[in-house]
Amino acid sequence: APRQQLGEIFEDLEPKLLTLCFLVDMHDQSRKHRKQIEGAFDVLLRVGAWRRELFGGGALLERLPEGLRLIAESHRDDPEEAVALKQASTPAASQPDAPSPTALGLFASG
Repeated sequence: APRQQLGEIFEDLEPKLLTLCFLVDMHDQSRKHRKQIEGAFDVLLRVGAWRRELFGGGALLERLPEGLRLIAESHRDDPEEAVALKQASTPAASQPDAPSPTALGLFASG
């Protein structure tokens, strides 16, 4: 099941904090990529380790722009065991397989 593999793919990906900071910074700097960044943020927060990193008491949570804050809040109470089965809330995250950052367009030039 593709959604169950989501946790396996992203659980051990490091560095989590640096990646989340990068997404926040890119969201602030690149208006034309915001939807793609929000999609990537949503996918990562479906995995418990990424939610724990974000909600673990660091200052990053306080500096989230509104779009990312809404996504974060929608995942705050996700149960650990059910997160991989949760229905996708963004078009980028609703692909049949877990999207890679490249598939989300995060590293596309232009």
